[in-house]
Amino acid sequence: MKVKRLSITDGGNIAVGKICNVYAMLLWKGSLKYLLGDGPYWYSAEQFEIVNPTLPLIWYFTFKEYENVKNNCFYTAIWGYKELVYDKNHNQDLMEREPEALEIFLKRKEEIDEFENPEIKKPISENSYY
Repeated sequence: MKVKRLSITDGGNIAVGKICNVYAMLLWKGSLKYLLGDGPYWYSAEQFEIVNPTLPLIWYFTFKEYENVKNNCFYTAIWGYKELVYDKNHNQDLMEREPEALEIFLKRKEEIDEFENPEIKKPISENSYY
């Protein structure tokens, strides 16, 4: 999934007009957020338009009251790579820049970047890269 930044209403360092790969999404307090960048950082989806709606094949999903035990943060739904969806502390560790969490993110980011840039892969068929 790729998005293009249209405006800046919260933090982060992605410039207006930049197209980015989405590494995860979550629904928090009724607002959709995208996990973007090398940082990484959660951005409000309202600041972006979708350029490519295809979700990465390695994404997982859960829909429940998801509590982060470290900071009592609740999500309603989360889409993303396995560790982000199934490890209740991974998101908080990632935001706190814990080395193990960053290492996992960078590995999954590389996998998603390869999926989002099919020109570097040989297609199996005319319409598919997987």
